[in-house]
Amino acid sequence: MILMKRLNLVKDLIFKAFFVFLIFLFTFTLSVEAAVSGPEVFLGEKLNYNVGFWLFSKAAVGSFSFKKHQKGYEAIFEAQTAGFLKLITGKKIEYMRSVMEYDSEKKMFRTLKFEETFKDGAKEIKKEIFYDYDERVYEVSFFRDGKKVNSIKKSMPDGPFADLLTFFYNLRNGYYGKVGAGMELSVCALVNATPSYIRVAVDKVGNLKKGTKYLFVFSVDKKISAADSDRVLSWFSEELIPVYSVIKDAYYFGDLRIRLIK
Repeated sequence: MILMKRLNLVKDLIFKAFFVFLIFLFTFTLSVEAAVSGPEVFLGEKLNYNVGFWLFSKAAVGSFSFKKHQKGYEAIFEAQTAGFLKLITGKKIEYMRSVMEYDSEKKMFRTLKFEETFKDGAKEIKKEIFYDYDERVYEVSFFRDGKKVNSIKKSMPDGPFADLLTFFYNLRNGYYGKVGAGMELSVCALVNATPSYIRVAVDKVGNLKKGTKYLFVFSVDKKISAADSDRVLSWFSEELIPVYSVIKDAYYFGDLRIRLIK
């Protein structure tokens, strides 16, 4: 009975923890000294990965992609339960999408709309955020089974911000500067009714695993991950390919382990 309760809880934990996972995928195709530049580089790209915990090496699978949109560009993230966890808890799906425009002078993606949907059988929970830069406000709306249940409109932060997918591409595109050892960064993430913050530190001298050269340490507000974890470790090869990543102390389930599928 205890095991069943934990399995039912962990399927929600894994999907919510994917918020954090998106953060440390950003350097998949970066060089050490310089980032790629421009949205055309990302068109057609698709990344796939497995997520595991305890003795389960493939509790969930996911992918995300980048394509053109009538308003600019669109990043899509999808994930679902797999293997033994899917057999026990059923098929659970998370879908995340960001619509963004691109400023070629600033080399910056600017978020226009961010949405996230969780599906559990016939049940669906959805969140949408629209960003109005003319009025300097953003509106967060919540839906349950297709019906709006609440909406909140608030003023935008004074400084720059991004949703998680926009942050992902801005970092890879070089907007925040060159990525390399010694890098430190703090970015406002506007993916809920109140702002959160993502902090990044890169260290190539830390406790390295075999075949890796850089250790990335991500510190995040717990309300971003919803996994009761504020620390993510990610080991990268010399070519900055993420070899292995861990979401530390996710509730009492222990560490969540993420491996990229090559």
